[in-house]
Amino acid sequence: MRTASALLAGLVLLTAVPASADDSPLPAMGSAFRPVEAGAIRVESGSVTAMRQGEEEGRGLLTIANRGTTPDRITSVSSPSAAETRLVGPEDAAEIPAQGRLTMRTDGAHLVFSHVAEPFRAGGEIAVTVTFETAGPIGLRLPVVGN
Repeated sequence: MRTASALLAGLVLLTAVPASADDSPLPAMGSAFRPVEAGAIRVESGSVTAMRQGEEEGRGLLTIANRGTTPDRITSVSSPSAAETRLVGPEDAAEIPAQGRLTMRTDGAHLVFSHVAEPFRAGGEIAVTVTFETAGPIGLRLPVVGN
């Protein structure tokens, strides 16, 4: 009976590990991101990747839903943890379509934190403000997940 319980516990742990954490727009298990809403905009998930020694920039990912009938745009991004925070990616990356979703990915639209005060470490949190054209500013606490 003990062996069966141990095997079951091990199986549960194995199934909880994502195939590729680098490409996941969601925070890792155990992180504490809480969705935030303002107007028609809902930031559903978000995370920042822990920085390796020598890295000068941090990266962040968000999933943003627009439940409204008109598009909204990200007009600015800021963080007290970095001298400069910006959204990078395709030209239309800042727009969240009406009744649509923006899912940031490491190989597409994502946040870049330059000149960070201290390297981001797994287990920490980074404060970020995302300002939208219509919804206005939304304050977030993004968990820092391992890379």
